[in-house]
Parts: sequence; C-alpha cells; structure tokens
Amino acid sequence: MIESIKQLKEALLQESRMYEEVLILEQKKIEIIKKAKLRELEKITEEEQEFIFKIGTYERIRSSVIANICEELEVRQVSTITDCLILIDSEDDKKFINGLRNQILNTIEEIKEINKINEALMNERLDFIKFSMELLTTDLSDGNNYNQGATGQEKQKTNLFDASI
Repeated sequence: MIESIKQLKEALLQESRMYEEVLILEQKKIEIIKKAKLRELEKITEEEQEFIFKIGTYERIRSSVIANICEELEVRQVSTITDCLILIDSEDDKKFINGLRNQILNTIEEIKEINKINEALMNERLDFIKFSMELLTTDLSDGNNYNQGATGQEKQKTNLFDASI
C-alpha cells in the first residue's frame, strides 16, 4: 500500500502542476484577447489542449491507483480522493494528499473565473466585429431625408458591400 500511496501523491502532484500551467495560459489569454492577436490565441489554445490531454492521463492514473488501494485493503471501490483519505493510515500522507486535492480544486476555480473573463472579452470582440461589419455594409449617407423636398421621395439605400457576414 505504501507504493500505491506514493503513486497517488505523485499523480496528484503532476495533475496539480498541469492545472497550474493551464491557469498561467488562461491568464495570458486575457491580454491576447484584448489585443486581438488571433495567431497567439490559436497557439495558446493548442498548448491548453496538450495540458488538458496530460491532465486526463494523470486523472486515469489517479483512478487506477485509487482502485489499487481499494483492492489492497479489500474495501469497496471509492470514487473520490476524499473517500480515499479515510483509507489511509498515515496522517502525514492524508494531509499531503488533502492539501494537493485542495490546491487542485482552488486552481480549477481560478481557471473557471478567468474563463468567464475571457468569454466576456471574446463576446465584446465579436460584438465589435459585428458592429464594424454593419457599419461597412450600411450606406450612412442616406441617413437623413432633409433634402428630399415635399415629395417625400426616398433614395434606395445601397450598401458598401452587397452582403454582411
């Protein structure tokens, strides 16, 4: 069981590091989105995908190690780290594992908050692009009718471009 606990700690440690890297990338995305640097945004998104893939690998390792611990102790399968902590005898190991669990949960919460900010920034950018496209596709010179005289004849509006995106 000592080996399984060591493996669990290592998997959680690696998983925590991966989430920290994702958090750093999310923070970088804020400025990239503000500056509308699409190539850099694409590159960071690819890096995020790599970390997410690695996180998935460590999650599978963690699940496997927890299953091994349960098998070694001949107890029912547990699905969470919190449930697994009950099975561990060493208080130091419990504290370490619980600390990593809390760190991972806190990092995930930070990532969620930054994702909300990034989503709002992206929506602002998209709204600005949409507004710009509407300006480009609308002829603003026909916006008044003061020179039409009493006849009320209207000119047909023409767009700078024939279609908007």
